[in-house]
Amino acid sequence: MELKTKTIMLADDKKIIVCEADASYDARMRSVVLDAQNAEADSDFGFFYKTFYPVLFACSKGDLPSASESYALPAEKLDQWYLAVWELNPDLLGEFKTEQRDRFVEFRDGSTLRLTECNDLPSIIMRLVRYESEAQARLDVPEEEVAFRNYVYPKMAACVVGEAPAVDDVVANYPHSEIAKWSAVAMDLNPKWFQLIFDEAARLAADGDAEKKKRSRRSHNKKIKSAH
Repeated sequence: MELKTKTIMLADDKKIIVCEADASYDARMRSVVLDAQNAEADSDFGFFYKTFYPVLFACSKGDLPSASESYALPAEKLDQWYLAVWELNPDLLGEFKTEQRDRFVEFRDGSTLRLTECNDLPSIIMRLVRYESEAQARLDVPEEEVAFRNYVYPKMAACVVGEAPAVDDVVANYPHSEIAKWSAVAMDLNPKWFQLIFDEAARLAADGDAEKKKRSRRSHNKKIKSAH
């Protein structure tokens, strides 16, 4: 039985032959996972090495770039490689989905941003990782801005096609209503990114409801006692 393949052309006429996973898949995957353990855990490259490179390597042959060379590939080429692996191996990566939703956000000054669905593409996920790393490296942030800068803005910015407004500009110059407009579209396109925020909001709401019920019971008990 012949394995399905797709060819990805790199610079200098180098070719990556993407294949259906065969009997060597587990061993090839395991060899990269073991090597990736030596990569710096908290670095952007370390994340790529552990998350994306093993499956790219295990399902490909030909002029394979190293992990560091793959990390440095142009975003569109990296995504093309990953999509080819995904298309040929939906049993490994889930149902193959080619269509990406895009939406535009128009601000009151007439400027617009185009936002896109992540669709598990490496270039977009790595952009999110970089934004989050940059945010967490900042030590000069007022306490009241930490939640937005560290958790909300990176997700809003990572799904922007092209250059996203800088976080300092957003914090200083964007009204809350315009930030909410942008974040609402980002949440709609990439709800998984915001799940922890949704869960925390639900927890706080539940805690608030519980506290209201306690106050209500205390008030009711006081009324009963005063009546006697």
